[in-house]
Amino acid sequence: MDSVMSTLEERPMRFTAIPKLLRGMGNRGFANPELEQEFQKGFRSFGVRFLYLSSMVAACSFMAFWLMDALMGRRTMLDDTQLIRMSVSTAFLIFGMTAQHFKPFFARHYTVTCSILVCVSAVATGYIAHIAQINATAISAYWTMTTAMVLATLMTYGFARLRAFNTLVLGLFMLVVAMGFGAMVPHYDAQGYQRMVIHLVAANAMGYMLYRFSMSRERKLFLQSRRKNHVAELRRMKEQAEAADRAKTAFLANMSHEIRTPMNGVIGALSMLNVENLTERDRLFVKSARDSAKNLLELLNEILDLAKLDAQKVRLAPTSFDPRHTIVTACEAFRAIGLQKGIQIRGDVSAIPYEVRTLFADEGKLRQVLLNLVSNAVKFTQQGEVLVSAQVSLLDKQTAQLLIDVSDTGMGIPESALDRLYQPFYQVESGSSRTHGGTGLGLAICKQIIEEMGGHITTRSALGVGTTFEIEIDLPYSTVESPQSEAQGNDLMFRDSVPPEEQDWKLNGEILLVEDNEVNAFIASMTLESLGVRCQLARNGEVAVQMFKEQAFDVVLMDCEMPVMDGYEAAGLIRAIEDEDTARQRTPIIALTAHALTGDREVCLEKGMDDYLTKPFDRHALAVTLSKWLPATTSAAAGH
Repeated sequence: MDSVMSTLEERPMRFTAIPKLLRGMGNRGFANPELEQEFQKGFRSFGVRFLYLSSMVAACSFMAFWLMDALMGRRTMLDDTQLIRMSVSTAFLIFGMTAQHFKPFFARHYTVTCSILVCVSAVATGYIAHIAQINATAISAYWTMTTAMVLATLMTYGFARLRAFNTLVLGLFMLVVAMGFGAMVPHYDAQGYQRMVIHLVAANAMGYMLYRFSMSRERKLFLQSRRKNHVAELRRMKEQAEAADRAKTAFLANMSHEIRTPMNGVIGALSMLNVENLTERDRLFVKSARDSAKNLLELLNEILDLAKLDAQKVRLAPTSFDPRHTIVTACEAFRAIGLQKGIQIRGDVSAIPYEVRTLFADEGKLRQVLLNLVSNAVKFTQQGEVLVSAQVSLLDKQTAQLLIDVSDTGMGIPESALDRLYQPFYQVESGSSRTHGGTGLGLAICKQIIEEMGGHITTRSALGVGTTFEIEIDLPYSTVESPQSEAQGNDLMFRDSVPPEEQDWKLNGEILLVEDNEVNAFIASMTLESLGVRCQLARNGEVAVQMFKEQAFDVVLMDCEMPVMDGYEAAGLIRAIEDEDTARQRTPIIALTAHALTGDREVCLEKGMDDYLTKPFDRHALAVTLSKWLPATTSAAAGH
């Protein structure tokens, strides 16, 4: 019983082995079914051309034999053989023209139509050869039939473009047809018959080799063509991506410039208002306008930051910094908001070892992340506190691990939202019911910056309890003494210090202001006057160069985009004047521009400028920048 079952189980394997054998005899297809299907579709699409050409060749061949016999007088035009030749020639001609005219139909049914064409051709060839040579010798009849069938066999194997199995069946069919008509030849000659069969078997063998070679070549050409097309497509996509990137960069640059220029006038004018002479109602209006302008500027900066990060154009500038000072300044920035909301903002640096005085990283980017996280914490906390704690663990003699936690006692984040928290434009609150503003870009920017620095950021949260953001970065450290940190204690609270923007600056010097925009020129002049410096105005670079030749200035504030002569060219000419006049000292040139994309600062420095300040700027930012190049003093503003 077991042997019978094993035999029954083996039988299907024998039947499945036959198609595998035939596939092996043909050409192995591609392992990828989609690739094989694409190849077969393209391979057979040329087969319709074979139908047309082979039909035309067959029609011309039968017509040629009809014409030769008629001209040589061997047969009359109305002879049975001649009539059959004419009929077959006409049929092939009609078939070929039909195949050419209805290509889609014949392409869909190519295997059937091609098989019919080959079978009809084989039968017609055998029959005409048989009746044409019916009165000839057996050897002549066999030779005529052999020649016609060998030619048809080789054409089928070489050009039919069918699968291996179908091609083999057609080749064997032509062999059987030839053997059938050969057996009906009068004066049967066994030796001639055997030679005919041997020739046709050899033709099938040679045809199979031709088929293998043709298929192999076609597959190689298909892969080469596909690879070439893919390379061309990738090149085209690369060029499109580069063009889109250039267009995006140009768009961001233009929009940044066009938006920052009027915003400079708005923010500058609001910052110059003397709020002490205003009523309480007017002061609220001014504060609302100033806050809205700053929010708009913050939105613009976030979009630019995200674009830089996406384009991987952010350049880190590592420097030595005291982590204690970084924590202090991040908390201090939100002191006033914390007092207004009645929440404490504390910084805890007790876990930073005393011997670790400085770390090495891009402090500006790290401060940007901290400001973003603390801003979020303050926004979503209605009572309690926001705690920024830092811990440094020494990993070896060169590397330390910096851990920063920003914790709040706010509303918390649902667990379902934690996975999407760092996606651009995602906000936990959505729709018209949102109670907190924002773009949803801040956390995405934080994550990308921290990852660019080689660290990672994680989030823990509980609804109604609060949220903690944890930053972990491995950084080089130094025990070299740095300037005494502003953090004098381990647990820092901020209550009575004066914010930097509320400090009263006094500078001394004479400045050449180069600005073509009337509003910006007026705001900058008034701001400089309030800082105690003398100012002269030039409307473009050409005028500025001429004024610089006639008079020495302590600082040049240079706009970059101006008519007649831009700031870059003017800076180069000013440096050339200084090189020619060795008695003149180098005058600091500060770029005062709305160009704020990555690389704009470097371009300004390469053109001979010494510093860079982006529009819109406020009084404090301008004072801090000028204080690097002019004598300056600061004091608490009135009322503090």
